[in-house]
Amino acid sequence: MGLYISKEAISKMGLELSLDENSQKYGVTFRISPKNASLNEE
Repeated sequence: MGLYISKEAISKMGLELSLDENSQKYGVTFRISPKNASLNEE
């Protein structure tokens, strides 16, 4: 439930939460990034 709440809160800020590809054997990494790639092109 905590991950769902985090995703919803981040989404309301115009960002997205995604699972990052991880080369490690254990654990996970989440990435927070802008929803639109055009936000990075300034």
